[in-house]
Amino acid sequence: MIKESDFLRSTHTSSRKVLVMKKMKSISMNHIFLPILFLFVGLTIPAISYSALESHNLLYQGSFQVPGGVGLDYGGYALAYNPANNSLFITGHTYNQTVAEISIPSVNGTATLLQAPADITEGNLRNIGEGMTDTFGSNGVLMGGLLVQDGQLIGTSFPHYASDAAYTHFTSGLDVDATGDFGGMYRVGETPEVPGARFIDGWMAAIPTSWQTALGGSVISGNGGLSIIASTSYGPAAFSFDHSRLGIDEPVTANALMYYPQSNQTLNGVNDSRAPSRFFNWTTKMAGSVIIPNTDSIVFFGYHGIGDTGYGNGTSDPDAIGTDCLGDGATCFYDPSGMGGKGPHAYPYIYQAWSYDLADLAAVHAGTLDPWEITPASVWELPFEVAPTDLFGGAAAYNPTTEELYVVAPRAGAYGLPLVHVFSVDLTTTASSTFSVGGRAILLNGTVTLQNNSGDSLTLSATDRTTIQNFTFSSELTDAASFNVTVTAQPVGQTCSVMNGVGDILSADMTSVVIVCDGDGGGEVTSTCSDGIQNQDEDGVDCGGSCSACSVGQIYVNSLSELYTAFDGEQDGDEIIIAPGTYTLNSTALSINADNIIIRSSTGNREDVIIQGDGFESNSSIKSIFYFPQGAYGQNTTIKDLTIGRVGWHAIFFNGNGSGNGSTIDNVRIFDCYEQFIKGADVLNVGTDDVTVKNSLFEFTSPPAPNYYTGGIDIHAGDSWLIQDNEFKNIRSPSGAISEHAIHMWSNDPFPGENTIERNKILDCDRGIGIWNNTGSTIIRNNMITSNGLGAFPDVGIDIQNSQNQYVYNNTIWNDPNEGYYAGIEVRGATTTAIVRNNLTNAEIRDINSPTVTESNNIELTTINSWLVSPTTADHHLSMSVSSIIDQGYMGVVTDDFDGQNRSGAIDIGADELELNLVFPPSSLRLN
Repeated sequence: MIKESDFLRSTHTSSRKVLVMKKMKSISMNHIFLPILFLFVGLTIPAISYSALESHNLLYQGSFQVPGGVGLDYGGYALAYNPANNSLFITGHTYNQTVAEISIPSVNGTATLLQAPADITEGNLRNIGEGMTDTFGSNGVLMGGLLVQDGQLIGTSFPHYASDAAYTHFTSGLDVDATGDFGGMYRVGETPEVPGARFIDGWMAAIPTSWQTALGGSVISGNGGLSIIASTSYGPAAFSFDHSRLGIDEPVTANALMYYPQSNQTLNGVNDSRAPSRFFNWTTKMAGSVIIPNTDSIVFFGYHGIGDTGYGNGTSDPDAIGTDCLGDGATCFYDPSGMGGKGPHAYPYIYQAWSYDLADLAAVHAGTLDPWEITPASVWELPFEVAPTDLFGGAAAYNPTTEELYVVAPRAGAYGLPLVHVFSVDLTTTASSTFSVGGRAILLNGTVTLQNNSGDSLTLSATDRTTIQNFTFSSELTDAASFNVTVTAQPVGQTCSVMNGVGDILSADMTSVVIVCDGDGGGEVTSTCSDGIQNQDEDGVDCGGSCSACSVGQIYVNSLSELYTAFDGEQDGDEIIIAPGTYTLNSTALSINADNIIIRSSTGNREDVIIQGDGFESNSSIKSIFYFPQGAYGQNTTIKDLTIGRVGWHAIFFNGNGSGNGSTIDNVRIFDCYEQFIKGADVLNVGTDDVTVKNSLFEFTSPPAPNYYTGGIDIHAGDSWLIQDNEFKNIRSPSGAISEHAIHMWSNDPFPGENTIERNKILDCDRGIGIWNNTGSTIIRNNMITSNGLGAFPDVGIDIQNSQNQYVYNNTIWNDPNEGYYAGIEVRGATTTAIVRNNLTNAEIRDINSPTVTESNNIELTTINSWLVSPTTADHHLSMSVSSIIDQGYMGVVTDDFDGQNRSGAIDIGADELELNLVFPPSSLRLN
């Protein structure tokens, strides 16, 4: 859409010419349609009546994963549809700058590798300047765009961190591994029509035949938002050229259609890319553009920071905002996403589409508008998260066969792989007549009141500064209507500001308003409600009104003294909510005597709350963090979202005879304990039962341990334990004797425990999983275990001794072939009965002292390194399809794989089901 304050264009009609006028500033907008105010300019545009491509035309279908283990991780910054194979070309790892061809699977599927990543430029990609070569990688030369035209690939390249280059485009055949079919590097455009190579050397889009005359070429190419931004466009750029002239003309003629030089930063309005903007700032990265046939729009895709901007380091700690939190002299800005490192920040980030009217670009080509005088006709947020990355996001391609649009989110899939999001294009859908206004509030700790256009009001509340509050005003607006969001009542102890709060509706919902609050706040948060009424179901917040009554039994902790007080006489059902901080115990452990207690951080981030002792030596005075007295104490306790450690015994100690029965440990990091991290004692073979330990991390931060008698989870006579989705690292003895296992379920006397141990990752621990003297049964499945031979006593991955009814299914175990233990699984003892199936290990599966064992469908004593993503780090996902693994397993007690994806029918051997190796972006990203 032409910028409202300067231009007006008539509605497009069939067999028409575009009417463009300079608005006479002395005339009221109420009179702009008077014929005498139009300057007619003849622009030949398509005679067919086309519609604009807007948000309602793109129907989100979901996403699919690219193949893993083949070099596509940290890739996906360029994409092209190949009609010859109904497939996609996609760029590989940023350090290699290769191109692969993949199939297009159904949504939620995994693409098949059709051509492995190869250097389609045959070593020429670096040759981008006069005698200039550069390295690959994040600060070297990057491939900027791919496009299939006339049976060949067209590509672009640019220096990520350099002021300019000369050669920008190349051609290649569709066989990525072939030689002799490379053409380039070629020059496209020259000054003054193209201000510099870094304006044109990125994304590309094919121009439909009907638009080629009006736009002056067959292909659009552009770039923008690069490092050293003064040498590129402050927003999307587009130039047309005739791709058939590549290799013939030097340079190939290019025509300016739109760009934003440093002197005309139209999209941020103040000629300062550091300012918050709905359209562009220095965090914006784009990687794709498409022109959908039968539309009059070009759409650009990328991600964009919509919050307050600043240059420095990112921090997830609200208290560190504005400080030198990393000690390197740079200011820290609130950015818990992990984006950007030391650089520009504008949290939160969204994927966004920028849609421009092709008639505006035609007007630039005709000379009636300057390239920087046009602005988007529509801008809207895309429905998926931004994964932390420094790669350019938003590479896009269109499939005319299925009428599908593909947009890439780098690193959003499993293991650093790109995720391809799929939209169906439907030009028949009816546009909405009204649109909503909303956004997000961050760093709020209290209650704030907002208004839109001085009328539509809403109230937001939060009890901690790390929770994002989403909001939408109730009143919708018509297209082109103005919105103006303001704060009408500030929180106690905070001042909230509005970003992107003033503007016009552009044929889409406005979702990028951001409320940013400064100050600690909390003035409205109390442990009880003064009038017994709680508004909006908020914990401990008295907002007035007639909503549900105040919650009881919630105890808020902000200091060490309050922490001890909370555990001194706690009542059944209390919820102890702990504010961010480090709490170093100085008298005793925290004893849990009542039942149904919940202990958690206020933020849900386990790194925010650290409860620790005075050291992890034998003479440390603090022996445990949480202590469950012997007997029926602490039943059904929940401990979650915390970090605990540095104690002389056990971070969590169940002292037997039913203590802590029914408890849950969830999302807890446990570190540096002199003995076992979680201990379950027994009294006359009565221990602690029905406990779940999940999503937690057990580690020594500076291995080995100070004592050989250490271990991860060490449980005597435990029944019905579920230990799943945890990680154990560096639990190793320093000397003298081997350490306890990462997970050890056992007793000195036989016990009838029935337990499940699944989906855990165990890295460089002396021993992995041990089951001793169990007359019940244990299911051990889908675990990934690695021993790199570190420490004095590297030993077995899974160890069964004198136990009955043991099921060991679908585990993947890798021992260093030179330094590691000879066996991956050992089954010992004449009384032992076990079934060992579907396990994948490069070491031996060993039976000792005549156990009764059924072994089948295992792969052992085989070099499996190349089959796994990263065997040395216990990332035992399959990196390729191996015929001896795929569909060769026995179902038995297995229902899913390491990632929790369902298995059915013929299953794969090992912990990973290759076809189900998918991790999709969560609807609400939480970093712990």
